[in-house]
Amino acid sequence: MLPPVNPTRPHALIARYRLGGAISYGEVAGPELLRLSAAPWLGGVPTGDRDPLERATLLAPCEPTKIVCIGLNYIEHARESL
Repeated sequence: MLPPVNPTRPHALIARYRLGGAISYGEVAGPELLRLSAAPWLGGVPTGDRDPLERATLLAPCEPTKIVCIGLNYIEHARESL
């Protein structure tokens, strides 16, 4: 298990967001996002930069490396394929 980004707040809210064309991770601190150097699971640490939460567009928390789809997931679909 990775250590928390902020040891004084082990249950901090972390967000992935877009601001000014750049995508970043940050710790939510009231009306601000405390920007991280990378994703928390990659060892990201606070950079000291702060971004206004109200101007940021929140994104999905992570980017999947692949999406797996399975067909024939209901009986009618399976019959159509025969």
